[in-house]
Amino acid sequence: MWGRRRPFAAMLMTLLMAVMAAGCASTQTIDVRAEMTDAEWAESIKPGDKVVVDTVDGKRMEFKVAVVEPGWIIGGGERVRREDISTLEVKRRGFTKWFAESKFDGGGIAYTVAVGVLVTLAVIAF
Repeated sequence: MWGRRRPFAAMLMTLLMAVMAAGCASTQTIDVRAEMTDAEWAESIKPGDKVVVDTVDGKRMEFKVAVVEPGWIIGGGERVRREDISTLEVKRRGFTKWFAESKFDGGGIAYTVAVGVLVTLAVIAF
């Protein structure tokens, strides 16, 4: 049925599966000292992002963001006020970031289903 395309389809499905499993991540440093509106603050940090926060008093925290409120980041048992942050790094999934931004289960189920579909297609292609 697949003829000569079968090896190509199998390789393509395997490649897509590997890319989805890797879920490339990008890191962005947010300038918290700049005059930033609450809307810009909420746009630059999303629930599901992993952040590294250095505070003005020298404390360093790493956690997954649960809630972003005007002037606050909340997650991982931490609640950090924007004025207390000296540096802020946001780590967000690049290729699969839409799964992390999903309102349904933080994207966990959607990501698992997508990888499952790719695995199924790869098995069928072989």
